[in-house]
Amino acid sequence: EMCIRDRAYIYYGYIYALPHLFDHIGFNPYLIAVLGGLIEMPGMVLVMWSVQHVTLGRRRTHMLLFGLNTLLCLVAGFKMPLSMFVVVILCSRMLVAGLFSALYLYTSELYPTLYRTFGLGAAAAVSRSPVMTLN
Repeated sequence: EMCIRDRAYIYYGYIYALPHLFDHIGFNPYLIAVLGGLIEMPGMVLVMWSVQHVTLGRRRTHMLLFGLNTLLCLVAGFKMPLSMFVVVILCSRMLVAGLFSALYLYTSELYPTLYRTFGLGAAAAVSRSPVMTLN
């Protein structure tokens, strides 16, 4: 459940904080919101392919997505031109959106059948806690 909570902090941080951040530095926040919504679709297609792939599977897909997203978050902390920063942040949002969908699939398979609904519901509730802290 910690993975779901951490992923949710990143995902909701991108959704709520990025338009405000780009508005303060003079970039159009509406354009960022539209690009962010469009960039999530390739991330989900990438995850659909990778979880079914023979050598990647669900576990390696998670490791790869978490690792790449961590790398992109670290790179975003360095000073760079605004256009490069936007590309890094949007790529990171793409990976987080794919991870968002893959984690629900993987989490539902972790729990035994008897506790699956309770475990997935608890994980979903924990993943919504960042929204309460961000507002």
